[in-house]
Amino acid sequence: MIGVVLVGVYLFHRVDSSSDRAATATSALYGRLSLAPQFVAEGEVWRLLTANLLHSNLWSLLASLLTLALVGSEVEARWGARRYTATIVIVGLATTLTTMALVPPVSRWATGTAAMLGLIGAALTVARRAGFRIWLIALVGVVDLLVYLGSAESSIWAALGALAAGVMVAFLLISAPDDRRRNRIQAMLLGGFLLLLIIAAIILIAAY
Repeated sequence: MIGVVLVGVYLFHRVDSSSDRAATATSALYGRLSLAPQFVAEGEVWRLLTANLLHSNLWSLLASLLTLALVGSEVEARWGARRYTATIVIVGLATTLTTMALVPPVSRWATGTAAMLGLIGAALTVARRAGFRIWLIALVGVVDLLVYLGSAESSIWAALGALAAGVMVAFLLISAPDDRRRNRIQAMLLGGFLLLLIIAAIILIAAY
C-alpha cells in the first residue's frame, strides 16, 4: 500500500510539472508537500510527514520501492501492520526533524529515500534475532544511501536521523517482556517515543 502511494504521488508530481523545467521546482504538489521549514514554522506541520512521500527523481523512487519490497515486507511480516505503520511514521518524523534542526534552511526538501533508511536501521537491529538476511538488508541500505546522497536534495543528517530512529524503534520493541504484557508495553514505548518527537517538533518550530 505504501509503495502504491509513493508511485501515485510521484506520477502526479511529474505530470503536474512543466516539461521544460526541473520537476521539483514546478510541481504544485511538491510545493505543498515538501519540507519547507519556513512554512512548517507558519503552521503547515503536515510537511513533517508528507515530505517523506516525495522523491526528487526516478532513481530515488525505485530505491524506496526496493527497500519496501525486500526489507519492509519482512519487517511488516515480523512485527505486524500496526507496529510497521508506527515505525514508518516515527522514522519519517525523525528524518524531517533532523533535517530542520541540523541542515541550513532551504526552500524545499524531499526526504522519501532518506526515511527508508529508518527501515534499514530497524531491520539490521533485529536481523539476527528475526532470521533476516543481513547481507541483503545491508546491500539495500547501501543502495539507498548512495542514491539519496547522489540526489540534488540530500543531507547526511537526514539519513543518520532516519537510521537512528529505526534502531531506537527496534530496540524499544525487543526490550518489551515476552509475556502477555508485551503488546501493551510496546505500544506505550512507541507512543512515548512519538510523543518525544512531537515535543521536539513543537520546540523546534517555536524556535525557528
